Amino acid sequence: MEIKTESKAKPKHRARRAKTTAVNPAASLLAALKFVAVAQKKAGTVQQQFGMISDNWAAASNGVLTVATKVEEDLTACPHTYQLIDALSKVGEDLSITQLSPTSLAVVSGALRALIPCVGFGDLGISGPDERCAVIDDRVKAAFEAVLPLATDGAQHAHLAAVLLQSGSAVATNGHVLAEYWHGIDLPPMLIPKASAVAILKAGKALTGFGYSGPSATFWFEDDSFIKTQLFAERFPKNFSRPFVRLNRLAEAALFISKTAC
Repeated sequence: MEIKTESKAKPKHRARRAKTTAVNPAASLLAALKFVAVAQKKAGTVQQQFGMISDNWAAASNGVLTVATKVEEDLTACPHTYQLIDALSKVGEDLSITQLSPTSLAVVSGALRALIPCVGFGDLGISGPDERCAVIDDRVKAAFEAVLPLATDGAQHAHLAAVLLQSGSAVATNGHVLAEYWHGIDLPPMLIPKASAVAILKAGKALTGFGYSGPSATFWFEDDSFIKTQLFAERFPKNFSRPFVRLNRLAEAALFISKTAC
């Protein structure tokens, strides 16, 4: 117990030291896992729950989205993504990550002892990205943000559940109205599932490159991480006779869509 004695001398005012916030030693790995978790679920198939960490990369795929980013940790395992995220978010200043077996990863930090289930590399199918073929930037994100509210996940027809990304613009429709937002970049026409466009928009990193192979497209970010998405094979209707509005500003897009989306 610390005992303080009271002094009659006039107290001196001392500047308070700024409080220091403890840095999570797993911060970079945690950020990487949260980035790839857009392609994962807490429950579901093995492919949907487990990601891959190998050769200083973390990757995950749900069959439509394939997401990968670099990591500093020299791990070789296929852990349950969300269980590892949960464990790493609770660690203190000391941290130990040990692979106990091909099916188990141990996370130890202070009183925390967490066993993370793993699967074998052969249990996951994660394909590589499309090679960069064009330079893009966050104007594509702005276009997604403008038109996405008109698309509907799970719609009967692909053109209602996707964003048409094409040379110069992005287009979406709810079947009643159609909106187009100008991004000004030369790209091939493709129907991107709404969930994929949302993942790209919310990635929190600047877009720098684009790759394309026909069935898929890859969006590259400033740190060489990427989001690869499968594309709808269905084509956007050429003669789409609906009210049409071309949008040039996000504020304009938000106002328009708030009045027309249904």
